[in-house]
Amino acid sequence: MHGSFGKGSLTKEDAMKPPAGVLRIYVYVMLGLNALAVGAVLLAGAAAQAQEHVRLMPQLGMGQVNSVAYSPDGRSVLIGSYDDTARLWDVATGRLIRVFEGHKGAVTSVAFSPDGRYVLTGTQDNTARLWDAASGQQIRSFEGHTKLVVSVAFSPDGRLVLTGSADNTARLWDAASGQQIRSFEGHSDWVSSVAFSADGHSVLTGSADKTARLWDAVSGQQLRSFAGHTDAITSVAFSPDGRSVLSGSEDKTARLWDAATGQQIRSFEGHTKAVRSVAFSPDGRSVLTGSDDNTARLWDVATGQQFRSFEGHAFWIYSVAFSPDGRFVLTGSMDSTARLWNTATGK
Repeated sequence: MHGSFGKGSLTKEDAMKPPAGVLRIYVYVMLGLNALAVGAVLLAGAAAQAQEHVRLMPQLGMGQVNSVAYSPDGRSVLIGSYDDTARLWDVATGRLIRVFEGHKGAVTSVAFSPDGRYVLTGTQDNTARLWDAASGQQIRSFEGHTKLVVSVAFSPDGRLVLTGSADNTARLWDAASGQQIRSFEGHSDWVSSVAFSADGHSVLTGSADKTARLWDAVSGQQLRSFAGHTDAITSVAFSPDGRSVLSGSEDKTARLWDAATGQQIRSFEGHTKAVRSVAFSPDGRSVLTGSDDNTARLWDVATGQQFRSFEGHAFWIYSVAFSPDGRFVLTGSMDSTARLWNTATGK
């Protein structure tokens, strides 16, 4: 699922300083105190035809990639970044398809509707926005949070929108009208990540208060809490069958929990710095993590053992995602690149 933008994120000025050793293009045009960075998104590894090569896609961008998402059909990827935009890319050709512009702050989280017709973004301007994927036009804005929106998600039927915010709440909205339906309150710190269960009946939140919580989507009542992390939770996800919950934390671990009991099943340990983003493979047999140690890793759900590492980013990995068929992994980093990897080879 989407990673946490994080309370410890760099400032916009810091994010404009490119780390060395990354293949990308930067052109700086200095206009007074303003700088325009022409960056690049790098898709490294395998493309849709399982080719193994590096593809460079020029991108107007400034600073880190905060969030990545695969379209439901696997043909395109959505990237939210620090330059206040989200961008849609064609996976097979590396071509920029569309830019979603209008936010007045960094785009911290992105998501596709289940049918792929709409794009959802959350940003530092305290709003989430719904866009037409085909035209790039904004449809509506979800307004009510008092601090930045850190995470966004669609319900499985696409009729509801879920947001998590630095105002310590998660909120449920009607996608058609933009009206808030309810608020999930109880966390004592940022709600850094949100997710829907596959049946849409439950909502999962992860927070900087070191807990993840399960809520009834209809009543808004808290059902249970998942406690055990020793530092802020940055990312959460439901298993495809809804029986398990996954969390990633600044304590350098990801943890698997029983959704019915709240008990920890196992811990995925090996990262040397904070885990920023977690995701389940479509078949539920693997777990993907992205970390401040500049790596993404694949783990066996049944054993907790790491079996693949994706290395090449020059800075923190903020967001990870699986392709719908599970054959590829997408990573977004503070090094201003997004990369596509083959899950079988790690390249």
